[in-house]
Amino acid sequence: MDPKIYLYLLMKLGGVMSGSILLFFFIGLNVDKFIGNKGIGIMVGVIIGVAGGFLFLFKELGRLSELETKTSDNQDDERETETLK
Repeated sequence: MDPKIYLYLLMKLGGVMSGSILLFFFIGLNVDKFIGNKGIGIMVGVIIGVAGGFLFLFKELGRLSELETKTSDNQDDERETETLK
């Protein structure tokens, strides 16, 4: 596969992971301000953000694995048809 795809995937995963953590951090911060706790909402928000980021990571890596499997199967099929000709 093209190395640009891996660079794109790395940038996408980094952006989603950091965005997820920041989003839930600020949600936790606002929950803390609303309830009056000191840091519990932030902690829970960051944990949810990290978990969401990893969930996206595993789904995306699964898709990449399927794509590579399909690509290699197609290349194997092309080689077989060339051999038969």
